[in-house]
Amino acid sequence: MDDTLFIFIDESGNLDFTDKGSKYYLFTAVTTTKPLDNRVLLHELRYKILCDNHDLEYFHATEDTQNVRDTFFSIVKKCDDFVVDSIIAQKNKTHPSLYESTYQKKGKWITRTTGDEFYRINCQTLLQFI
Repeated sequence: MDDTLFIFIDESGNLDFTDKGSKYYLFTAVTTTKPLDNRVLLHELRYKILCDNHDLEYFHATEDTQNVRDTFFSIVKKCDDFVVDSIIAQKNKTHPSLYESTYQKKGKWITRTTGDEFYRINCQTLLQFI
């Protein structure tokens, strides 16, 4: 199993390219050949939180309390068998052809924001670095 690379990808931001949307979109990958190392410590933390009468389905930084985040990251700091890579895209510099798609319906041209090509290119770029 030591030659198998495990890749975990998450993103942050939204695909709203107006001024109301997030300024940046981030793709982050954690890669490791040992995904089970320190897993027990994270499970112990989860069960401790559950025993303290806090319902925790999964860890999520924006929803967890500061104490949970601090404890989680103190465990992650002990891990030395992973690499973190990120791509940060400044959305207001993105050409519309990367987030808009145009199609014809009943003789009318309709443009809608999908972000499909923007997402594909940035995710592909991240994977190329890995």
